[in-house]
Amino acid sequence: MHGYIKALLITAMSAGAAATGSTVSTATPDPPPILMLGAYDKDWPTTAGNYKPHNRRVWAKGHVKVIYSAPGKNRAHITGRLYDMDRRSLGQGGKCAYIRFRYHYIGGDWRWKEYTHCGYNTFRAIELTQYNVDEIRLKVCQVSWQPPHTPTSCRVKKIYPTVSPRDL
Repeated sequence: MHGYIKALLITAMSAGAAATGSTVSTATPDPPPILMLGAYDKDWPTTAGNYKPHNRRVWAKGHVKVIYSAPGKNRAHITGRLYDMDRRSLGQGGKCAYIRFRYHYIGGDWRWKEYTHCGYNTFRAIELTQYNVDEIRLKVCQVSWQPPHTPTSCRVKKIYPTVSPRDL
């Protein structure tokens, strides 16, 4: 807004306020606190092939939604699918799809939940709900169908928060 027009509007508002006996404040209000209440709602497409182009045998995609009910209180709900895209039979060295979610509780420690799926060109549905978390990471890998289930061709991705409140 041009300085002249802005000054004219402020003068007019002040004159109107003086006529009614009220005061006018030209100060801007304080911004609301960041990430106190509201929701974080984001897809997390993650393909092992995108990270390691030589291995497109595991694929995962999904959605994370975090609802803030009060400062330090939230509910994280994760849904998705884990795909096994390894064409090889188990006798040929085929492996299974594997995903692990690691989540950190606010003021607490790390926990995790794992899912495994075997079956070429099929998927396993994933659903996970956790409360009062401040970080969630996922790890997508291939694992052997028999012990030891050593993960290979892995990729780790932080899915919540993707932007730290300190970075805003």
